Amino acid sequence: MDKDKKVLIRGVVLKKNNNSEGAFHGEGKSGNNPDNPSVASSESDSENKKKNDNEKKNDNVKKKKRLAVANLRYTRRYALRIAVLSFFFVLYLICMVFLLFIVDREPSGVYRYNFEPFSEIKRNISLWNTSGYKLYVIYNLFGNVICFMPFGFFVPAIFYSKKRFLIVFLSSFSFTVLIEVTQLLTRVGSFDIDDIILNTVGGIFGFIVYLIIKKIYRMICGTE
Repeated sequence: MDKDKKVLIRGVVLKKNNNSEGAFHGEGKSGNNPDNPSVASSESDSENKKKNDNEKKNDNVKKKKRLAVANLRYTRRYALRIAVLSFFFVLYLICMVFLLFIVDREPSGVYRYNFEPFSEIKRNISLWNTSGYKLYVIYNLFGNVICFMPFGFFVPAIFYSKKRFLIVFLSSFSFTVLIEVTQLLTRVGSFDIDDIILNTVGGIFGFIVYLIIKKIYRMICGTE
């Protein structure tokens, strides 16, 4: 009887162990079961994150390509604009040299100069009412202003600077002084301080024209 009890007790213990192990293994399998809805949802979330990341990367690549193409087009347009403006600016300077030093210009035997500001301007204004001098006055006063307006337009259009007005003023003044000094030394024409004043004013007027045209261009095209 004691042996039979021991056998029964051992059988019960073995069955309990087997059941507990089976339950343990069953839980493990159910935890890793792909049919489990929690596992499927986590896998779908990770796939969606990967898709979103790939879409963002593709969008960033496309945006960079678009920006690169736009920058290339803008650079080409800007380079073409600068080249065209530079060509006309050089042509303008050649015409100025031709008119100031070649056309109807012969060296005189004396040095002619005027260092008194506004003296020639006053003299030209006083000759306005004199018959036959109106064209002469227009040529001397307005001609010096108009001739330097292209200079004040081309300089800020070609040479970018935050201090454009200062650049235009100094460049117009310096270029005029160079012309007047050259005329004095070669004795082709005369050195006139009033010409320096009128030419510098013409450069400033040209800068104002540049600002107006630039504003109109921006309103029409929406770009600089």
